[in-house]
Amino acid sequence: MILALCSPIMKRAHEHVQQSRDVVFVDATSSFDRQNSSIFLLSTVMPAGAVPLGVIVTSNEQEDTITTGLKYLESIFPNNAFFGEGPQLGPSLVMIDDSSAERNALTSVWKSTTTLLCTFHFLQRRWTWLHDANNGVLIKEHRIILIKKFKDLVYADKEEQLSHLYSSILKFPLVQQYPKFLSHLKSLWPRRKEWAHCYRKRLMLRGNHTNNYAEAGMKILKELIFSRVKAYNMVQVFHFLSETLESYHCRKLLRLRRDSLRLRQFETETDSLRLRQGQFETGTGTV
Repeated sequence: MILALCSPIMKRAHEHVQQSRDVVFVDATSSFDRQNSSIFLLSTVMPAGAVPLGVIVTSNEQEDTITTGLKYLESIFPNNAFFGEGPQLGPSLVMIDDSSAERNALTSVWKSTTTLLCTFHFLQRRWTWLHDANNGVLIKEHRIILIKKFKDLVYADKEEQLSHLYSSILKFPLVQQYPKFLSHLKSLWPRRKEWAHCYRKRLMLRGNHTNNYAEAGMKILKELIFSRVKAYNMVQVFHFLSETLESYHCRKLLRLRRDSLRLRQFETETDSLRLRQGQFETGTGTV
C-alpha cells in the first residue's frame, strides 16, 4: 500500500519558497494506524520554520516501496516544483537519517540530487554501534575515546585535515585493538562526502547540518495532528494529512503574517511618537 499527497499549501511552498530548491529534509516514522503504516515527510525551511513539501504513506520502509512512493509523489508535484527546478530534477540537497533504503530510493528518483546525512543521527548510530556487545567494545572508557575519533572526522575543517585524521586513527593503538571497529570505520570512509562537514562548505545548507526541522514536523504530526492516538484506518490517516495538517499550517502562516503586520504598525507608531517628541536617534546622534 502506497499513498502520496501534495496538498495546496505544499504546492504553494514548492512555487514560492526558494529554500525548497536548495535543501529538503526527509524523515520517517511508523505506527500511525492499526496497520502500523509508515509516514515519510518531505519538508524545507523558511523564516516561519519548517513547511511541508509532500507526504508518503507506505505499508513498509523497504527501498522498492519508498522508490515507488517518491515516483508517485513526483507525478503529482506541480510543474514548477522545487522553486522552478521541476519534479524530475528535484532539489539540490536532501538531508536524511542514516538509512540505506531512503538514500538509495532518493538517488534512484533524483539522480542529480546530493544526499547528506544528519550529523546527529550519524553520530547516534555510531554510539549505538559502540554499545552493541557483539562489536566487542565492552570498556566504557574506550567507547568514549572511539566516539571522539568519529567526531573529529565529522567536524574536520578541511579535506586534508580529514585525510590526515583518518590515517592517524587507523594507526591509533586503541583502534587496532578492535578489528570490528576498524572494519566499520573503513566501510564508512568511501561515504565520507555524506557526513563530513568539510565537504559541505560550498553547499546551500543555510547552516543546517541536522534534520531537526523534519523532526519538529514529525512532532507536530504526532502531538497536534494525531494527538498521540493511532488512526482507525487509512481513510482517517488521509483525512488527518490532507485536512488537519493543511489547516494547521495555514493558521500558522496567517498568524505569523498578522503578528508581523502588528509589529510593523507598532514600530511605525513608536517612531512617529518619538519624532514628535524630538527623541529620534540618527546615525549622528539624537534629533
